Amino acid sequence: DHTRLIVRFRLQRPAAGANPVLTAAMMAGGFVMQQRMLHGLKLRAEGGAEPAWLEAAEIALWLATLVIGLAAGGLYLFRADWPWPLALALSAAAALVALTFIQPELWVRAAVNVLLTAGLVLAGSRPALAAAPRRAESLGV
Repeated sequence: DHTRLIVRFRLQRPAAGANPVLTAAMMAGGFVMQQRMLHGLKLRAEGGAEPAWLEAAEIALWLATLVIGLAAGGLYLFRADWPWPLALALSAAAALVALTFIQPELWVRAAVNVLLTAGLVLAGSRPALAAAPRRAESLGV
């Protein structure tokens, strides 16, 4: 025997002139959440359960990615050699989107954080350019 699960949902579209990019992002987010929900249902239906520590680890890795991105943004503002920290901050932002919507395996999340941390250490240890003005001063910060 087998069991069927029918999932129905209604999405009310905005009026004419709606942003197609926003609509696509909402559909992609809904798809990812639905896949995660179905995986959890299957796991529980088969008598299994996710380990209690898994959700805490996922949250910790997401927060670590956020902190690395914020630190890279700070380096971007206060260092004269700004391209490297800017690239790192943008990479951390892309990683946050991927961690939120794609939700890769835990080891992939940890590997991304190791790479971002290595990039942050390299960006922080690079010698500052003495001749160039600081980015924060040119922005009025």
